[in-house]
Amino acid sequence: MITSPATGVVAERMIDPGDIAVPGKPLLIIQTSGALRLEANVREGLISRIILGNDYQVRIETIRKTVGSQIDEIVPYADPTTRTFLVKASLPGIYPGMFGRLLIPVEKERTLLIPQKAVIQVGQLELVYVKKDKTWQSVYIKTGKRFGEKIEVLAGLTGNETIGYK
Repeated sequence: MITSPATGVVAERMIDPGDIAVPGKPLLIIQTSGALRLEANVREGLISRIILGNDYQVRIETIRKTVGSQIDEIVPYADPTTRTFLVKASLPGIYPGMFGRLLIPVEKERTLLIPQKAVIQVGQLELVYVKKDKTWQSVYIKTGKRFGEKIEVLAGLTGNETIGYK
């Protein structure tokens, strides 16, 4: 007879009736109602940015959701092959076996955003109307990532201009 230390549901049976149980070999995988956790391999260049007990975001792409997590454990040993550290974080409301990414803030960056509807496409060129003195002039710009209804301006504007659009 096998007893479990926790109440749950058998998710997978790793041994058949009549097989010999060997120490260290898993017999069953049990899904309990407790909180799940993410185990992330963090490269050694970023491990100094992870602080035990702090909250970080985890992106779960399959359900298009970002959830908060708390760092529960940092294994103080780097894998010599991958040069990564194992970091364990608690995850609320996620299903077992799902893939997630631990989002580690590296640096803050200032970005110039303008309304996407202000950008006029002329072939492959992009331009906006900028107010100079009392007239409007077209200025060519280079755009980057989209953030909702705004778009990042990589070149062409300084951020002090007045943009015109309908």
